Amino acid sequence: MKKLGSSHIKDVMENGTREVIRGSKKEVRHTSTNTKLRIKSMFNLMLDEAVGLKLVTSNVARSFDVKDMRKEADYQKKK
Repeated sequence: MKKLGSSHIKDVMENGTREVIRGSKKEVRHTSTNTKLRIKSMFNLMLDEAVGLKLVTSNVARSFDVKDMRKEADYQKKK
């Protein structure tokens, strides 16, 4: 946790993928905007707890905002 930086969190959000297996086919999908927002939220909660336990001095997940992603997610919901 001490070595975790905001660049690591952004990398997970932007380059995260998941494998979907349907029968014998394997498909790699990139994370959706909503999933990226959930990843950010999860890091916020984990690092808040780490700050509370005095494992780290600050929450690096709160050092950047994802306003553009929220706007995109809201736009996708309206479609």
